[in-house]
Amino acid sequence: MSRRRHAEDSDGGGQPHKRRRKSEQAIADDLESLICKVGDKSTKSLETNLEDLAGVLEADLPNYKSKILRMLCAVSRTLPEKLTIYTTLVGLLNARNYNFGGDRKS
Repeated sequence: MSRRRHAEDSDGGGQPHKRRRKSEQAIADDLESLICKVGDKSTKSLETNLEDLAGVLEADLPNYKSKILRMLCAVSRTLPEKLTIYTTLVGLLNARNYNFGGDRKS
């Protein structure tokens, strides 16, 4: 009786499929995309989208804080029609992490 995994049998004995980690650049690109798209038409309410995005950004703050701050500053300049959305997002992040807003004043 063979003790090989089913994945090994079906792949012809190759490596089992593993979940790959994203590169730092890919994660930064995903964060930028999420930040830029917040406020666009969606099936969810804007409030729900902002809460969800704040949760995602809060989880990534320890590793990507400077990138997140740069992105928020950049999109605030390039998308002025969404300025109130971004200020609300910064307020939510500051409410969740008090030190977030104190580090940089732009």
